[in-house]
Amino acid sequence: MGRRQQSILEILMDCPWWVSVIVSAASYIGLAVVLPSVEFKSAPFQAMAKGIAPLATYVALVFLIPAPISAFNSWRKRQLVDRESGIQFILSFFAIFGAANYEPYSYAVALNETFAKQAHCGI
Repeated sequence: MGRRQQSILEILMDCPWWVSVIVSAASYIGLAVVLPSVEFKSAPFQAMAKGIAPLATYVALVFLIPAPISAFNSWRKRQLVDRESGIQFILSFFAIFGAANYEPYSYAVALNETFAKQAHCGI
């Protein structure tokens, strides 16, 4: 079974926060400045280009929604990496990675705290 297609907002949430800001600015400039200045030979296209320009602000705001979410996710991941060190980080990483991979097969993966303390004491 294949994965479902991600929306543009989900993709922007996975990217760094500044990517969302750039996409937002580019969409605003494109819809508010560039598109209305283009001369179309067809009257309906010209009317559509002029009619989309007032919506540029709303489109740009929608593309800004993922920026704070992405910034928070980056901050949270950075805090996790800064807090964990050495063997503890490796054990935590494999516990999370193992749980994510074996969960679809109904396996339960748990980090053995006793093993983690013994492994950490030798360093």
